[in-house]
Amino acid sequence: MAPLAPSGAGLGPAEPLTKLTDPLNRWSAWITIDDKPVEVYKVEHGGKKSTCYIEAIEGKEFKLGFVALKQSSDGTFPTVYPRVDGLKMNGTVLRNLEKAHVWPGKRISYDAIRPFTFAKIHLTDNSNPTTTSEAIVKNLGTVPDDAQHHLWSCQGAAKASVYTDRPCSVKYVDHDDCPSYTLEFKYRSRTLLELEDIVEPLPRASPSPEPAPAAPSHKSARKSPDVKSKKRKTDVITLSDDDEDDESGLRAKVARLEAENAKLKQGGVKEENKPKVKDEPLSMKVKKEGGQMVIDLLD
Repeated sequence: MAPLAPSGAGLGPAEPLTKLTDPLNRWSAWITIDDKPVEVYKVEHGGKKSTCYIEAIEGKEFKLGFVALKQSSDGTFPTVYPRVDGLKMNGTVLRNLEKAHVWPGKRISYDAIRPFTFAKIHLTDNSNPTTTSEAIVKNLGTVPDDAQHHLWSCQGAAKASVYTDRPCSVKYVDHDDCPSYTLEFKYRSRTLLELEDIVEPLPRASPSPEPAPAAPSHKSARKSPDVKSKKRKTDVITLSDDDEDDESGLRAKVARLEAENAKLKQGGVKEENKPKVKDEPLSMKVKKEGGQMVIDLLD
């Protein structure tokens, strides 16, 4: 017979953990923001305490929920006293199993409750920042109870609420300094949770790649920076009839044209020293057009 598949196999990704429960499954607690439970991270158990981390949103209101899952064998009932940043809240006796009790804030009068809000925690703060109260110094960022611990802050405007609990006679078995069990929520900003490797960093938007440099065009690639197209230059000198007898002036102009023609052949670049070669006589054609003498220089 083939072995059975493990529980939850093939059911897709696991649901996020939103409750902090002791290892014996006796008590469970959670924190809600906008009536939605927040996810808990890095759950640890040790001695008479269970701890976890939650993501806090500065200034956001939240509530604390707690439920007893098992009846004590000695007939006693758990009494839960939440503490917010070291400040003790009003407690309650949980007589009914699996019936959740919710704390929306700190009761400041008979008919008013101040809601819990997350306090601001700087990047340089540690778990025990300096304050004027020793209790707050020890528990800033935590919410302890006589069966649980939670993280929150008492701030914001008070809200109307009428106290309706019935009075009762209670005999305490445990003391404030030694509760039966503690569930503790530590709240941190998302940035701090990522820096402490408690949660995975959120995906960041990758920067847009720089545009690639434009490839040189085929036409420009064929051109050489040191080679320039040159056109043959033809110099035409027009002589009037009055200059026919001025032989010396004609020779001077011919000499100047010979020098310019030699310069054009060399491309205007100074050549390396080479053995001197006797220049050949300049080839030219003299003709008369329209009653004028025209000299055409030939290569």
